[in-house]
Amino acid sequence: MAKELDGKLIWIATQVLAVILFLGVGLAAYFFVFQGEMKKYDEGGPLNIKTKEDALATRQAYKKELERLYTLYQENVGNENDNVNEVIPDAKHLPPIYAMLDAIATSQGIALQSVDVTFPPENTKNPSPLKEIIISVKATNVGYSNLKGFLDALEKNKRLTDVSLLEYDSKAKFLNLNVKMYYLGEKKVVAKTK
Repeated sequence: MAKELDGKLIWIATQVLAVILFLGVGLAAYFFVFQGEMKKYDEGGPLNIKTKEDALATRQAYKKELERLYTLYQENVGNENDNVNEVIPDAKHLPPIYAMLDAIATSQGIALQSVDVTFPPENTKNPSPLKEIIISVKATNVGYSNLKGFLDALEKNKRLTDVSLLEYDSKAKFLNLNVKMYYLGEKKVVAKTK
């Protein structure tokens, strides 16, 4: 009977140890696995409702900005040609050049003596669609500050402009300026023959 009692005690002890071991493993799993998963739901975690709401608000703000930019883009579609034509027009457009130079000179207190326009000969071997206009400006009453203002305003002009010659006499307050402006030449259509 003592053996039988020892066997039952050993069996009960092993069962108690198994339950304790099972509970220990279960608690360890709970703390290491389940608690780690629960941290995802804590504030700042990837599954937290507040975090998701913040991400949604950010995406809605991005969407709203994209819609605004798209609307702005749609409003300006087609204006590219107008902008290009202001920079490099499709014809010489000399009156606006005279008006622009006169307005800039007047705003800077410069007196224009003459504005001459020449067209350099075209290169017949390698014709380019981009043509040049050379504008020679002679002006008086030119001091350093209004010369700088004149050149700044000329630079801000929308039409593509290159200063090719600048002669300034500070004692005589005289300016000799050559400027190149550009335009697109006529588009030549070549007829194909069979």
